[in-house]
Amino acid sequence: MKNKGFTLIELVAVVGILAVVLIVSGPAILKILNFSRDSVSDEQKKSIVDAARSWGLENLYIVKDDTGNRFASQNWIDINTLYEAKYLKSNEFKNMKVEEGKIAGVCVHFIQNQFVYTYEEIDDVSDPNEKALEIEEACNRDTEEGTVDDQAYITDEVENNGE
Repeated sequence: MKNKGFTLIELVAVVGILAVVLIVSGPAILKILNFSRDSVSDEQKKSIVDAARSWGLENLYIVKDDTGNRFASQNWIDINTLYEAKYLKSNEFKNMKVEEGKIAGVCVHFIQNQFVYTYEEIDDVSDPNEKALEIEEACNRDTEEGTVDDQAYITDEVENNGE
């Protein structure tokens, strides 16, 4: 009678080969999965900025200070504001990777006769004064550094209206 089956050496060889394949391909697979998650997050950020832009077209206006400087009437749009005003659907941002203890929103700048919208994350603080400072710091960071991220910035031309 002939034995039908695998020997222990054959089984160990197959398991060894599978282990080597997993060790070699594991990091590549993890990199692909992380890239995929980051891409989804980038698309969600774009959706949030697009929603803020739509909200801004209906709700923002230009304000002048005593020195004649012009700026947006509101410098921060919270995601909850966009959701409550029905500019965002909950599934558009439910899986976003936001750091623990942070909240997400959009900063609005008025630069060179345009509203400029940038996605930002700030510390989630309960004190309104501290939150205002967090927003101011996050929103001023972009204009001080002079950075422009093609994916995060969307602009709306604003007419001078005789000013």
